[in-house]
Formats: sequence, C-alpha cells, structure tokens
Amino acid sequence: MNIRLYNAYILNQDFDIVFGEVHISDGKIAHIGEPKTNLIWDRNIDMNNSLVLHGFSNCHTHSPMTLLRSYSDDLALADWLNKAIFPIEARMTTEDCYYGTLLAILEYLSGGVIAIGDMYFHQDSIIQACLDSGFKIVGIGSAADINGDTESQLEALEQNYQKYNSYSPLCAYKLGFHAQYTASDNLIQGIARLARKYQDQVCAHLSETREEVQSCITRHKMTPPRYLVKNGVFDFGGSAYHCVHLDKNDIELLKEKNVTIVTNPSSNLKLASGIADIVNYAKKGLKIAIGTDGAASNNSLDMLKEIYLTAVLSKVRNNPTALTAKDVLKMAITNGARALGITSGILKEGNDADLTAISFDLPNMRPINNIINNVVYSSTSKNIILTMIKGKILYEKGEYNIGISADEIYKYCDKAIKRLIQQAN
Repeated sequence: MNIRLYNAYILNQDFDIVFGEVHISDGKIAHIGEPKTNLIWDRNIDMNNSLVLHGFSNCHTHSPMTLLRSYSDDLALADWLNKAIFPIEARMTTEDCYYGTLLAILEYLSGGVIAIGDMYFHQDSIIQACLDSGFKIVGIGSAADINGDTESQLEALEQNYQKYNSYSPLCAYKLGFHAQYTASDNLIQGIARLARKYQDQVCAHLSETREEVQSCITRHKMTPPRYLVKNGVFDFGGSAYHCVHLDKNDIELLKEKNVTIVTNPSSNLKLASGIADIVNYAKKGLKIAIGTDGAASNNSLDMLKEIYLTAVLSKVRNNPTALTAKDVLKMAITNGARALGITSGILKEGNDADLTAISFDLPNMRPINNIINNVVYSSTSKNIILTMIKGKILYEKGEYNIGISADEIYKYCDKAIKRLIQQAN
C-alpha cells in the first residue's frame, strides 16, 4: 500500500524538526521532505500539523501480565511476587497469555509503541499474538530453575532462540533468564555457554532492589553484575533491566561488556525499589533504553509516562540540566531500537515504516513553543493518533486494525482473571 502523510511536522534522522511529508511504499519509507507531484496514493492522510516520528521501543515488558493489572498493589517486591503474582501465574494457560498479549498490544499501539522486548513464559502464545496483529516483538528468554529443572530450561531457551530468529520479519529472540536470584550456578553457566555458542547477547533483571544485591553478596560474595560477568554471561553484551542499585565497579563492568541499561521508572517507584541514577550511567558511557515493565507493577503500558518520568527523575537525582528532553526521547526511540535490533529507530528513506503520530489538538499540547519538550513533558497516550508498523496502519484515532475487535479481547480477559483468582484461592 502507498500512503502519503502530509501537512506534518517530522522528527527526522538527526532528531531535528522539519515540516513536510512522509511517503510510505511497500512497508518502507520512500520519501521524507517536500511534496512530490504526479504520484498515486492508496491513502492521502492530512496530519493537520501533527508530529510524525519513529515509534517507541518498549525494551522491557511482560505483556500477559495485563491480566493482573490492579490485582495486587501496595506491597514490597518480594511479597508482591511470592504471595500474589506467582500463584496466579502458575495457573495461566497458553490462551490466557495469548489474549493478555492482545490486550497489551492495544495499549502499546495507542501509546505509539512499535516494538517490544517481552520476557515471560508461554512465549509461543505471546509471539503468535504479536504476529497475528502485525506487531513487532523480540522474545526474551525467561529461564529460571528454582524448581530444579535446569536442563529443560536451557533446552527450551535454545529451541526458542533457534526457532524465532528465522521465523518472521516481525519477530526475533534473545537469550535471557529471569534473574540471578531465581537461577542456580548451573543455569547461569549454561546461559553463558549458549552466549558463547551463538556469540550473542543475554538479557536479565539486574540489581532491582537493595535486598537482591545484598542476597547476592551473601550467596556469592559479590554484587549481581560482578557475579554474572565473572561467569561470562555478558561476554557478548546484552540488556539489564532496572539496575537501580549499581556501584561504580558495576557500572564499569557493564560498560566494558556493552550492556544496555533498560530503566523502568514507574515500576521501580511503585514497588519502592528506588531511582536508577540514569545520568551517572550515561555519563560513564552506558547506553540507556526505556521500558514499562508489566502492567501488574506499573500499572499501565504507557511509554510516554515512562519517558516523562525518566526525564524528571534524572533532575531529582542531579540537576535541572542533567538530561535534555531530546536526550530522553533518543533513549526511547534510537537506543531502544538498537537494544532490540528489530527496528531502525530512525525515520529514513529505505527503512521500515515503523512510526507514530502525536497530535497537538488537545489543550495539554498548546501552545507549541517547543515540539520536543511538549512530547516529553506534556504528552500522554491520548495524544497519539496513529501507529504504523512496516507500513500498515494498526491504530488510527481510536480504531484498531489487528484482526480482532477490542471488545472480544476485553471479554476474554475479564473472564480469565476471575477464573484465575478462583483457582488460586
């Protein structure tokens, strides 16, 4: 399909604002800039001075946990996981994960997200929901062997890695495990072997709470980053989620290993985990990307909220000039795309047309003194009017085009969580 987006502000590959048109042909960006005449379009869309930009990459999420939104709140992380979340999760079916992911996709699309890094179980169902919707996903291994099933966890991880890295242009897969505190030494060493075998990255939760760090020191006589680096987990880079509690040696180790830090401010605030020192990490040379975490601990999947919090919390820890709005927007778009590796992160001719559009036709976006500042400090998902992936419009002004109605998804999810709560009790 050939689509023309005209009368638009555009965030170009240099992160400068220009005014003009974006042309899409066969899923790719064909032109950015001045109008071109004598061309035939399947759709001409007047953007009415909206901003067209590359879509956001949500680099850490657990999509099926939408089913657990507002089920259990106001608890410490350990109690929240062990007493509330794990008992419900143990009863979730593949169909529950499929529909929970569809519910998440509705929220991603209406919030300008075009790709996710998703760590959860029943990953066949999660990835299939994304493919059925036309949505981009990088599945992240979630290996954990607290039940003693080390070999089966490693086998499943490798099978998924081999399957989904050549499965569809919409999906990829990364080696990963839940966290060092749910992994035995044997599992950690097995993950490192797989990283060496495939010369590829590894992803995991890391140093999310003080308790996690102290527990690792007690068990292994070193912090979680040092323990993982010592075992070769990050020899080929990776992504580390949360990283609220890193010391200066941890920071240097992760930088040396080319590990991207994925910050999740809403979740870390809500669970009282703390505030990651993003400014310090960036100054030391670490790449920073942004994620929402799951809807059970956030409780939304609104990337614009995370972008805002990343910006303002950096100022709380440091000073008002610590990070600019443009710095944070690059984290959500370019750094996130590089961390996932499934989208370009740049509006450029020849790249996949993975984009979103933000309207200024609501009070929270006026006047337009500075477009990028408005996006970072003023916008919310209600300002998103269009989201496109590989040239297909999946969301436009409140309407979804993913092959299934929102009402059908809502009905299934409402019934599913009632059943799961009854089973858990």
